[in-house]
Amino acid sequence: METNQHMYSICSTLDELALPRAFLERELDKFVAWNSRFLKALSISEEELRAINASEILSIQEEGTEMNGGFRMIPCSSVSARGEARVGGHVITTQGALTFVMLDVGTASGQVSQISLEAAVRKEQNRLYRFLHDRMSPNLMAVAFLAESLAGRSQVGPGQADRR
Repeated sequence: METNQHMYSICSTLDELALPRAFLERELDKFVAWNSRFLKALSISEEELRAINASEILSIQEEGTEMNGGFRMIPCSSVSARGEARVGGHVITTQGALTFVMLDVGTASGQVSQISLEAAVRKEQNRLYRFLHDRMSPNLMAVAFLAESLAGRSQVGPGQADRR
């Protein structure tokens, strides 16, 4: 119980910063601590949050970013009863059962999705550029030298090419 009280204290501190945050117990699929900004962002009461499973209102993507110390940051979004996305955000997971939920402030989930898509496109473009640069450049250089060498030989007569 002391751990839960500590988490409530942390969330209350986050309330002062107007950040919607919560802690999720993955094995139980329940939120164990949250602040009032989290409830407001989800348009849900404290009683409703206690009564439902976290997976009913929070959709967590499978892929995320590995961080130091075994942590993973994974995009998420809240969902309404009708299944519509409401608020985007991220969760931070550990090897343990607790997950820290951070909902975005001041950005509609559609904008977050567009920003995430643009970032993913830039990341893929950079990956392809690095691949082409690292893997293809040596081959292209070899082909260019071969073409140059062949061009030089074709300009020289057949008997002269053998003497080189």
